[in-house]
Formats: sequence, structure tokens, C-alpha cells
Amino acid sequence: QLTTSVLATAAHSELGSMSTWSNLREKFRTNERCVETSCKDRSESGGPDDEVEPPDRAEIGRAAWRYLHAMAAHHPERATAQQEADAQAWLASFVQFYPCSHCAAHFVEVCDAMPPQTASREKYSVWWCEAHNKV
Repeated sequence: QLTTSVLATAAHSELGSMSTWSNLREKFRTNERCVETSCKDRSESGGPDDEVEPPDRAEIGRAAWRYLHAMAAHHPERATAQQEADAQAWLASFVQFYPCSHCAAHFVEVCDAMPPQTASREKYSVWWCEAHNKV
């Protein structure tokens, strides 16, 4: 697992630093992949009527993207250095704890190739749209 120091590094070093995404990439490279219930697609047959299944990868993804786009729309017009650091640290935590490791590992690659833009609401919103288009 990533330590608090890795997340602190994201908040206090260069924003979107390569080390944050490199550390997350290493975490997902070395962990067993796609064993979580959330990595599976919902079965067609389903279970008994009174059994509630956890959300599948598609349901989690749709909900996450809706939340992320809404969050970006409320990002500060012009973020302070602290707000930028907070956004970067939040994003690293979000990816680290995302319930589908396959999806999280892919998103690490997106963030590494296209570092998050947190300086303003417009840049952050556009970055999320472009990131969404990559997945």
C-alpha cells in the first residue's frame, strides 16, 4: 500500500509529479488484478430477488464520472497553491482506493501521460473531460 508520505509528496511537491503516478503504477503492477467484486460485470442471471449485488464496474464507473465532472465544475475559478495541492492529493487518493484495480491502473497511465491541470476551474474541467475521453 501507499504510505501517507506518498500522498503528502503529491500535496507538497510539484503538482502532478511523476513520482506520485510512478508509485501508484508500481502498486497496481505488483498487486493481483481484477479480483474485487467491483471488477466483474454483473451476471445476466442475477441472484435471488432478495439478494442485493454490489455494483459492478460499469455502475461504479458511471457514478464516479458523474461525481468527478460535478466536482470539477465546483473547483475554484483560480486555485491557490494549497487548493491545487489538495486537488492533486485528493486525486491520488481517489485513484489509490478506487474499487476496481484494473480501472485504477489504467487511470494512472492517463494521469502520467496527461498530468492533471488544477490551476483553474476551466483547466480542471477540460482536463477531466479529456481524461474521460481517454478511458
